[in-house]
Formats: sequence, C-alpha cells, structure tokens
Amino acid sequence: MNEIKIRKPDNWHAHLRQGDLLARVFHHFNIYGRVLCMGNTSPLIETADDAFRYKNDILAQGALFEPVMCIMLTQDTTPKMIFEAAEKGIKFVKFIPVGTSTGAVKGLRLDDFDKLYKIFPTIEETGMYLPLHAELMSSINGREIHLLDREEATINIVSAFHKRFPGLKITIEHASTAKMINFVQSQDSANVRATLTPQHALLTYGDVFDHNDRLINPYNYCLPVAKKEIDRQAVITAMVSGDERFFAGADSAPHWVKFKTGDNPSAGIFFGPAEFPLWAEIFESQGALSKLENFTSRFGAEYYGYQLNSDTIILVQEEWELPIMENGIRYCKGGEKIRWKVAE
Repeated sequence: MNEIKIRKPDNWHAHLRQGDLLARVFHHFNIYGRVLCMGNTSPLIETADDAFRYKNDILAQGALFEPVMCIMLTQDTTPKMIFEAAEKGIKFVKFIPVGTSTGAVKGLRLDDFDKLYKIFPTIEETGMYLPLHAELMSSINGREIHLLDREEATINIVSAFHKRFPGLKITIEHASTAKMINFVQSQDSANVRATLTPQHALLTYGDVFDHNDRLINPYNYCLPVAKKEIDRQAVITAMVSGDERFFAGADSAPHWVKFKTGDNPSAGIFFGPAEFPLWAEIFESQGALSKLENFTSRFGAEYYGYQLNSDTIILVQEEWELPIMENGIRYCKGGEKIRWKVAE
C-alpha cells in the first residue's frame, strides 16, 4: 500500500502554548480538523472568557483547524464558573491534579473529595466533559509514589468518582498502563473513555530513565512517564482494537530546547511533523491500517458530540528523516527515519 486516504483526524489533547512558542508550532496542527487545546498556560485558562481570548490568539496565528477550548479545574473553580462556561459553549473542564504536569500550580489533589464533590455535580448537570490527568503523586500520608505507579494509584479513586457521579463524563487522558486500560474496558458505561498517545505506544521507561531512575533522555520524558513493556503492548492493543472507548489524544507538548535540558527538564513530548505518521506506523505494524480512521477521526468526535470532518488527508508511504530540531524545538525521535508522511 503506497498511500491511504482517511477522513481528516482530530487531536483531542494538545498543548499549543503561547506567544512565540505558539507561533512556531501551530502549523503542525493544521492536518487536524479539531484540536482540544489544554488550558494549563500562564496564566491558567479558568473561565470561558479566558478560553475565548486564548482561542482568538490561536486563530490569529493563521490556524486552519478548529481550536476546541476547555477551562481548568483549579482551587478557585466554583459551580458558577462551570455554569457560565457551559452557557457560553465550553464543553470541557480539564483536571490536572496539583503538581502532576506542567502548569498544574493551582490544581487540587485527586483525592480532595470534599472540594471535588462540590464541583462534580455541576459538571455532571451541565453535561460537560472531564478530561482527567489520572496521576497521584503521593499517598494520603505524604509518601511519594513512584512515577511508574502514579497512574495505577488513581484507579480506585476514579472508580469512586464514577460510582458517585455515574453521569459524569470522564476521559482518562493519555492512558499509559495495562491496568488503567483494563479498568476502562471493565466499565459498563458510556461515560468512561480514554485517549491514547503515540509516545506510550512507542516508548518504555528504559527509553527515558536508567535502572537507577536517572534521566537519560529528556526528549523522551513526559508525564505520565512511559511505562513497562507490558503496558506499551496494552496501549497498542487498545489503540488498534476498534474499541470506541479509546481515541486519539496525542498530548502534543512542545518546549523550547533550553527547557528540556538541565537538572530539571520540563515534561512533554513533541513529534512535530511526525506525530500523525507515527500513529500510522503503529497501526501498520499491527496490520490494522483500516482501523486508523476510526481511532483518529471518528470515535472522539462522536463521543464529544461533533460532526465528523468532511475533508480528508492522504498518507503516503515514503521514508523521510525527522529533523533533530527546528525553530528552537527538539523533536522526540528527531534524526530517525519515518515510514509515512502526510501529503501536502
């Protein structure tokens, strides 16, 4: 197969950043019909007005995709803010627990039930969606949880959320472990879904850290971190399964190269022009190219209540080399050969 035509895809998890960095990266997202733009910016996107200002910033760059906006669930979020956002057409309340990712400076702990259970009924009532960064950094007694175990540590908590608020529409963002994928599959509910990323299907912990937990490749470092081989295989299996509960959210997260080096590099992976071709490589490796369109172009849009994109893109089987770095941004897998490319 030399080329395939598919319905234009969507990316249901991306960090487009701001200012000069936004200006350098926005064009990489023009292959998508819609991009769900995360609000862990500086300042945070906490209200509908914040979200629309950010959307205008993105469109002013010349974006050809539809920026889909969210507000962040923070310590300052109130039911009134949720209602106002819903009334103005915002469909997403993004929850990044405090400290678990870039910009999560005003987040709540995932197990702060007193505060969350005052907000969740409003999200449930409005029919908004809760994309959730499912990681727990420490136990209730303050014991730090290892990077490999932080996602798994949230499963009982997410289960409690779902049982208490069965109408709450929870999307587990960037599911990265076999146990979380099994949890999503075990739920007899239309309100528990998960996004999957290329990086968690391509990398393992050993591509990021050595056996002493020393970081060896900051360009492979993201949160949640890449896990064990059994987890990588589970992500791939879910991705190509044709199960509508799993869909594409790349967690595209560019940083200036200076922030990816040093003693405390920023978490986040960016493949640039290789992002969508890498999804094609994963599906091709499993003999599942016929299922790529549903994963990237159908399941997420249908779940979130959007019309399917009417345009198409063409993927060409043509080997090319991903640049190591462009415009001050170093790519994950930079310098490697990529088997597919998106036709101009």
